[in-house]
Amino acid sequence: MFKTFISFLVLICSYTLSAQIRQGVATYFDGIATPYGGCGVPEDRLETPYYVALDVYHSPGNGTMWPRPLTGANVAFMGEFQNGLNCGRWIRVTIEENCIGGINDGALGQPFCRNGGTWQDDIYSGATMNVLVTDACGDNNAWCRDARYHLDIRRSALAQFTMTNGAPSTNLVPINWNNRQISWQYIPAPNYQGDVQIYMLQASQYYWPAITITNLPNGIHGVQQWINGQWVNLRMNSDMGQSYILEITNQPYTIRIIDASDDFVQGGREYTFTNPCPVQPCQPVTTPVTYTTRDPIPLPVEFIQLKQQSIDKTSYLNWSVNYSEEGRFIIQGLEANGSWINLLPVYARSNARQQYQIPQPEGYTIFRIQFIPDSGVDVFSNPVAVYAPDLEAQMVSVGENEMKVIGSFPEELPIQLYVYDVSGKILFHSIEKMNTPFSFPLSNTFFLYKIVSDVGVVSGKAW
Repeated sequence: MFKTFISFLVLICSYTLSAQIRQGVATYFDGIATPYGGCGVPEDRLETPYYVALDVYHSPGNGTMWPRPLTGANVAFMGEFQNGLNCGRWIRVTIEENCIGGINDGALGQPFCRNGGTWQDDIYSGATMNVLVTDACGDNNAWCRDARYHLDIRRSALAQFTMTNGAPSTNLVPINWNNRQISWQYIPAPNYQGDVQIYMLQASQYYWPAITITNLPNGIHGVQQWINGQWVNLRMNSDMGQSYILEITNQPYTIRIIDASDDFVQGGREYTFTNPCPVQPCQPVTTPVTYTTRDPIPLPVEFIQLKQQSIDKTSYLNWSVNYSEEGRFIIQGLEANGSWINLLPVYARSNARQQYQIPQPEGYTIFRIQFIPDSGVDVFSNPVAVYAPDLEAQMVSVGENEMKVIGSFPEELPIQLYVYDVSGKILFHSIEKMNTPFSFPLSNTFFLYKIVSDVGVVSGKAW
């Protein structure tokens, strides 16, 4: 049986965009505006004074200010800010080449480092720094429109790069910056400590309970609120990616947070709190809330589903699963002789959510999935999940103290029979085969039975 533990639904992927190295150019700005930056966080609530803005738009040569958040056809012009979905993430920036001898003014629709300029390395090339995404750049210049992976870095941060010789960067601004080339990638929060911080946003009240969330271990892609026995996705506050609007419900509120990898923050930790401004709207830009937490109880891994679906005359197997270990799933088909044959290995990543679909392998109607962890230890001995259409079985009497199991699945497949009394105590357990009589020691007794095979629990009935 399963011995791994729950995270959330399966995502079949070993590559993450977080590790992708992006090439771009960088400008600088003095700091975020008041009362808060494009991500919905004021400067005094940031984890670091060193931060960047990402481009709202990517529209080379076009300076149109489309309404935010971008919707409909305007999504085609979306920049790396991604309607706020990259807010609260950390970035590692590396300084690359400088433009020497040309014009690098960011004129819309014009090449960078033009009119005879060349990109050249210098003593600053290779210097690195970690910065936080806190703001959005929507200007109508080439930096914020033409350069796909442009970063606008806070000016004071430019003295905080660590150079290849270990020394801090100095004299970058103004003469040695010149809107240089850079490379960068998303990273988890470095040296992460503590937990998230939750604030009510200015003017929040009962009818507009807006929150802002900071100190995130890996950005934020969503917030869910527990309402009437289910989790409900909340609406982002415009495109301010760290601010969400709670649903109007009786307090306290309970939420959980989804990070930039679409995993639950702190393994699905629940945060419960009340509005600290219960009568009048909150006056400060942010008002901290005091919350309590509850971590989900680890449960045995359970498949949510394994089913068949037909799309355009093609049959597919669909499944989703909760698990925590990394490894691979083996899809197996049931042969006519009752043995299972491996059909397809599927490589999987832990702590992920997604339903997965493959074309149904031909020649089989009964399938199961087994999980093999990277540790090499098989974490269960029974099948994880089975797709077995129209199977049924039942126990029938064939003589005094003699029974057999009849039904519609392969006779060669061993079955396990469990018999219980009404209190749930096991009275009888044996391994049998379909349509084969076996000795049964119980008679004239009301009991429950369950028939289990390699294709799962086939039935559980009262005798």
